[in-house]
Amino acid sequence: MRSILIIACASLFIPLNAASASTSTTSVAAGEGDKLICRRELETGSLVKKRKVCLTKTEWQRRNEAHEQFSRDLQDGLRTKPSGGT
Repeated sequence: MRSILIIACASLFIPLNAASASTSTTSVAAGEGDKLICRRELETGSLVKKRKVCLTKTEWQRRNEAHEQFSRDLQDGLRTKPSGGT
């Protein structure tokens, strides 16, 4: 049962890393403030379909921090929950 939970949780985490790992970056000048950075990310559930995501540098940093926090929370949750044995 525990292995099924670990596999299910890992499958949720994999698309985040896959999208982050396979991006191409293009910078576009914005009027004021941070530059707008556009990346092409893999669509979840597809090996070839990509979508364009444009965010400022600050927004990309916040997004990466959120992904890292999600990963830490997921790992901490797996460590602290009982295995549900008999």
